[in-house]
Amino acid sequence: MRTKVIIDGLNNTQKFRAVINGVFVGDCQVKDLMGSRFPQREQRVAVWNSLMEIAMRKRHGMNMTGFATTTKDGIDIQVDLV
Repeated sequence: MRTKVIIDGLNNTQKFRAVINGVFVGDCQVKDLMGSRFPQREQRVAVWNSLMEIAMRKRHGMNMTGFATTTKDGIDIQVDLV
């Protein structure tokens, strides 16, 4: 059975690097968002929202490979596609 796409515009096996509050999380895949790769819910949501932002901008014609922001929870997040 085929696994559904988690984030439209990105493959489930798309690799990315995440830096959360200055700490390098490591090489991850989009499908890791469904597991326990990120210990805190707020961190997982921050990474998820950053990937959604990259995918949305790619669909609108921008060639995005990374995104960095500070969330309203005070989490500094940087996500780069590999």
